[in-house]
Formats: sequence, C-alpha cells, structure tokens
Amino acid sequence: MRRIRLFPRIDQDEVHLVWSLGLLHFLVILAFTLARIARDGVLLSTVSVVYLPHISVGLAFFTALAVHLFDRLSAGVSSATVLSRAALVTGLSLALFSVWFRQDGPAAAIVFYLWVSAYGVLLVAQFWIVANEQLNPGRARRLFGLIGAAGIFGGMVAGLVALQLGSVLSPQANLLVIAAVHLVMPLAVRGLARTEEGSRGAQPARAAAQGSTSALRSPYVRLLVVLFLVAGVTSGVLDYQFKYALQQRSTDAHELTWLLGLFNAAQNVLALLAGLGLSSLLLSRVGVRVTSGLLPVGLLLGSGVIFMWPLLAPVFGTRLYEATLRASITRSAREFLFFPLRDEVRARVKRFIESVIDRASDAVAGLLVLGLNAVLAGTILQLAALTAVLVAVWIAVELIVTRAYSRELSFSVERMLGYQPPPAPIRHEPEAVASLVSLLDSSRENHVLYALDRLLAIDPEAVRERVTDLLKHPSAAVRFRVMASPELNAAAVLRNAAVEAVPSVSSASDSGLPQGPSPETSVTHVRGLPDRDGLEALLDDPDPEVRRASFRLVAATRERSYVPTLIARLEHTRQRKDAREALASYGTFIVGTLGDYLVDPRPSLRVRREIPRVLATIGGQDAAHSLLRAADCRDCPILLQRTLWALNRIRKNEARLFLPRVTIARHLHEDVDGYLRLMIYRSPLNGRTNGSALRLLHRAVTERLDQVHETIFRRLALLYPPRDILRARRGLGSVDARLRTPAREYLDSILTIDDRWMLAPLVEEAAEAERVRAAALRLQLEPPSLLQVLRVLLAGPDVWLRACALFMIGSGKLDELTDLVEESLGARDTTVRETALWARARLSAG
Repeated sequence: MRRIRLFPRIDQDEVHLVWSLGLLHFLVILAFTLARIARDGVLLSTVSVVYLPHISVGLAFFTALAVHLFDRLSAGVSSATVLSRAALVTGLSLALFSVWFRQDGPAAAIVFYLWVSAYGVLLVAQFWIVANEQLNPGRARRLFGLIGAAGIFGGMVAGLVALQLGSVLSPQANLLVIAAVHLVMPLAVRGLARTEEGSRGAQPARAAAQGSTSALRSPYVRLLVVLFLVAGVTSGVLDYQFKYALQQRSTDAHELTWLLGLFNAAQNVLALLAGLGLSSLLLSRVGVRVTSGLLPVGLLLGSGVIFMWPLLAPVFGTRLYEATLRASITRSAREFLFFPLRDEVRARVKRFIESVIDRASDAVAGLLVLGLNAVLAGTILQLAALTAVLVAVWIAVELIVTRAYSRELSFSVERMLGYQPPPAPIRHEPEAVASLVSLLDSSRENHVLYALDRLLAIDPEAVRERVTDLLKHPSAAVRFRVMASPELNAAAVLRNAAVEAVPSVSSASDSGLPQGPSPETSVTHVRGLPDRDGLEALLDDPDPEVRRASFRLVAATRERSYVPTLIARLEHTRQRKDAREALASYGTFIVGTLGDYLVDPRPSLRVRREIPRVLATIGGQDAAHSLLRAADCRDCPILLQRTLWALNRIRKNEARLFLPRVTIARHLHEDVDGYLRLMIYRSPLNGRTNGSALRLLHRAVTERLDQVHETIFRRLALLYPPRDILRARRGLGSVDARLRTPAREYLDSILTIDDRWMLAPLVEEAAEAERVRAAALRLQLEPPSLLQVLRVLLAGPDVWLRACALFMIGSGKLDELTDLVEESLGARDTTVRETALWARARLSAG
C-alpha cells in the first residue's frame, strides 16, 4: 500500500500567500452561497416553480450580456483590482435589493434571481484568475487543494448560518448581512501581491471572443463543450426536480429557507471531507477516468431509486450526491481535462465553458422541462426518466472524451518534446538540388547530414541513387540517417542490388575475364554458387566488395543450408552488416531457426545479440513469437534490451500484432519488483561521497536502475500504444517539470488501475526518500544497511555489480565480508575473480 499525503507541504514563504488566497476564497464562496440560498428561498416563496424553466432561458441571455459587459469594463485593469471592484459593486447592489424587497413583488424576486446567478459565476471565475496569477504551476499543484477546501468551508459556514438565521431574520435583513460580507472582500485582496496593470487576466472582450471562437475549431475542445453542456443540462433538470419536490412539501419562506440551509450545510460538510481526502485518494488510485465517471453513474442509480420511491427523500439524496461531487471530486477531475490544451487556449476555453456553456445548459434544461410540462404533466417520475436519459448520454460522451483526453495528452508531450512534422516537399529548386548532391561527397559529417535533410524534402530520388555510396560513408551518423529514413528504404535497395548481382556475376564469369587486383575483377571470378569451402573463403575475403557481393549472392539463392554460415558471420564486426541483410532477405522461412539461436546459450553472445535486429527487419507475427522466447533473458541486459527493442519496432509497424498479455504482464511485474529492490539497495549509498569505490558502486546501481526503467517501459509498449508510451518515457526523463507533468498525466489516463498502482513509484513526482519508503512498504522489506546491500549484490547474478561490491569491500577494508570475498574467488566470471583476488589482498594487508 502507498502512503497518501492528505495535507500538502507549505513552505515558509508560502504561508502568507496561502492564508490570503484561502481567506479570499472563503469569503467569495460564503457570500455567494448565502446569496444563492436567499435567491432560491425568495423565488420559491413568491413565484410558482412552473415558471422556473422560463427564468432559466432568460438567465442564459442575461449571463451572456453580463459576461460581455464584465469583459469590457475589466479590460486594462489588473485582476485583483477587478475582483475588489466587483465585490464592492455587488455588495451595494444587494443593499439596494433589500430595499426593493419591501415592495414584496415577484418582479424583484425574478431580477434578484438573475442578478445573483450572473454575478456569482463571474466572481468565482475572477477569483481563480487571481489565484492563477499568484501561483506558478508547481505551487498550484500543491496548494490549490487547500485553497479549494477553504472555499468549501465557506459554503459549509454559509449553510450553517442560513440554518440558524433563516427562521429569525427576514429576507431583507439577510441581504444586508450578505452585502457586508462582500464589502470585506477588498480587504482580503489587499493581502495579495500586486500584479501589473493589464495582466493576463484582463483582456479586451473582443480578444476573448475571438480566442473562444478559434479554440472551438479543435475537435477536443468541442467534445469538452458537449460534455459540460450535457452535464450542466442534467444538473439543471435535477435541480428543477429538487425544487419541485420542495414546493410540493411547503411554500412557506421560513421552512424553505431552513430546508435549503440544511441541504447546503450537508453538501459542504461532505464536499469538504471529499476535497481533503477522498479526491486525492481516488485520483491517485483509480485515475481521472474512473473518478470523473462516479457522478453520472451515481445519478443513474439515484434515478432508479426515485422510480421506486418518488418522494422528497430520494430526490433530496440524489441532488445532495450531485452537488457534493460536483463541488469537490468531479471538479478536481475535470480540471485535468483542460490540461492538454496550450497555455494560451486553456484560460479562454475555461472562461467560455464556465460562463457561457454553464448558463446555456440551464437554458437547455429549462426548455426540456417546458417541453415535458407541455406534453406530459411533469411529475417527479417523468423528471426522473428524463434525468436517466440525459445521464446515459452523459456517460457515452464521457467515454468518448476519455479516449480523446489520452490522445491529446500524447500530442501535448509530443509537442513539448519539440517534434516537428517533416516539411512539405518543394519541387522548385533545381539549382539547389545540384549543389546539395555535390555535398553528399563531402567527408565532413555535418555537410552530408545537412544535404540529406534538404534533399529528402526537395528531391528524395536524388538521394536514392546514392544510397549505396552513402552507406559506405565513414561517419556512423550518416549511415544511420540513411538506414533510418523511410523515404530511402535502404534495405530494399540493397536486396535489389543483391538480386541484380547474380546475373552480372554469372555473365562476367562466363566471359572469361582475367583475374586482376580490382574489386570488379575479383567479383567476376565468383562462378555461380561455389562449394561450402569456396563460399567460406569468399565470405571471408579481405576485399570488402568481394565479401559484399558474396553475401548478396547467398541471399539471392535463399538456400537454408547457408543460414548457419551467415549466422556465424554475425560475430565479426566487418561482416556483421552484410550478414544481417542477407539473413533478413530470407524472410519468415528462417524465423524459427533464428529464435533457436537467440535462446541457445552456446553460441557467442556477440552472435545472439545481433539476431533481434534481423528479426525486427523481417517483422511479422512469427518473428515476434521468436523474439518473445528471449523476452525474459535477464542474464544478459544487452540481449534483453535489443529483444524488447525489436518487439517494439515490429509492433509499431504492425498494429494487429498479437502478443500474450498475461506473459508480458508477469515479466513486467518482475521487472518492477527488481527496480524497487535496486532503489532500496541504492538508498544507503545516497549522499555519501567519501571514496571512489562508493561513488563507483552508486553509479553502477544507478545505471542498472536506468536500464531496468527502460526495460519496463519497453514492456509497457508491448501492451499499450508503443510510440506514445516511449514518448512518455522521454518526457518523464526530462529535466523540465512542465514536460514531466503531461507525460505523467498521459500514463495516468491510459494505464489500467493495476498497472497504475504498480508503476506509481517509478513515475510519481516525489522525493527519493519517500519513494524508497513506499518501495520498502510494498515489498515488505526493512531499510538495509551498507553491509546488507553488499551481501545482497554479491549474491546476485549481475557480475558488474558483484565486481563493484568487491571493489568496495577491498577499498573500505570491510573485514566483516571476508567470507563473501573468499566465495567469489571461484566465480566463473574473470572480472569477479580478479576483483576478489585484489580485495582479499587488501584485506590481508590490514
């Protein structure tokens, strides 16, 4: 089990900032909740609930007008100043409403309902704009939870105040209390750091409107709009159902105020508890996908209960569940949906959704209720049926958004890694092509690479004609660039050359050309297929052109009897490349043989570790099965790494490739356990710099950790989209926290619950000591001492770690481990034996 931190760390320089923002959020939510309670109580005691849908439709237009005017008036003014002025204006307006209410007419109640609904959205949104300006992203991740909890506490206090004073004070007196709370807000704003005039929170209305319009062109943003619209419509219908049930019970203003106060108090107590502990627990254990789905699934169950028991109690409970989760858990989960968007788009989209879409959803809900009332009677059962239909649509949209969210996160990581799509070919540079082709003959690596990049964009055919020559370039970077370019298809070019070499060799030999020193003359003396001894001699010929022609000749025949001979040539550096290409040309006919050599410990390791590359070039299901035979070869990290690399390459090219998930998951679990053990073993070495032996051992363990980390993600790439998983690993390894965060969020969105929990110590942004404690708790191990770590490493199979441990024992003259040094004298590995001899000599010298 992992330890969940419920209360985040607050640094000394953050205390004042957290206190100021928390107090301000408390006041904003306190005032808005009190005003909302008074709004609903006054309206329900004055106007029949059947008119509420009409009011909701008008509210959408009124809010859109209010947002437009608010943007106009706030242009060029700092966000903190805008918040202070808005609070003052709102407080004075509430005092005026208290005078209007003395006339006791429905017009005042309707206008008050519209005004509170509009300014509440703007005031809360403006607070979060201020908070985003005051906190950088790193601080925001730690402190937004506490600041949000302060707002929930403000809502809870508002409910308790309304519960106690609702039956004592008149609505006019309540408004004066609420106005006083608004007038205190500017004092809290003064405690914040001043931002520059014309900050990013204050933008002209025209720019905001244009930004929202351009952002809506994104398919993902449109999906978010649909999701929030459907969720808002469902919430609006449920709210009408709740108020309908309340009015069926009573029309007394004092009783309704008491019931609404009870509802808001209970909602905020539950939301506070959920926000402080349950939200972090759910998001860390089950992820955003499951957490965001809790609300619609719960509402679907609540609608079923209302069908069986159409009374106030189940309606009250369903509405309480919806309001509680929407203010705490669901709100936290939905913040992640905006994360993949660009910084300049994210703020505009949030403002558009939280103002326009939120009010528009109320209008759509009102129209649906009006239609239901016109066609049917609009009873609680009929409203429950409408809610169930909307929730079903909500769940379907939620599933679509979840898949789109994972894709957008992957695109976000790709974008931040600096990926640029290849430029569109330009066909109008004939003079440039000639100059660039001449650069291909340069001996300077940077000149050739530049010419390659430009020619691949301008005229790839000009490069294809030079593939054979470029593959002989002395620069490894040039050769790799040619082989890695899909436009060139270098492997096919070589295979075609091999096929063409057969008739040319035969015709040359028949013509009886004299033997000479040139490569061309030597090649002409290859007469068809020689016997095995002759082939051995030709494949080992000192002339590279003769060797290359001989390999191509063998490859063109596809004779299986030559396969062992070609495999044996993988051991030698000068023949390795030609041997790999010749073997790959056989195709799927020899994948079984290659798999036998891959897992057979008798051939040289230099031979075995070249076979995965051959199988990756061949590709296909059979090649993948042969590679899987060596997917658990832990005695040789290099062979395992190359095997997984080859499997990843095949899976990238063939989406329908079948791989046994159970076997891969078992290997993955074993690798994660090994990673956690290495992390625990490294903990006694951290922070110690006294001695070169200790530093060497620490570096060796760290290198093994990096290797196992790569192995884990390459196994993950066999279960999940390979390009996205490997891209996420690059993001996690970045020194830029802005890049690590989307990579971590992508993994959180795509991994299963079990895999997410298993990989948490690898991807969490936590201190080393905390991660070690979590690993020890999971494996049920005690933190080891340095001597215990040395004993474990010496008993393990890793010969390099054993040699480093022996070097540490000898350098530190650790007599307690003399017995292990003596045992290592009989090791099979030469490095271990020699280091053990040296360590024993050091210990004997005293």
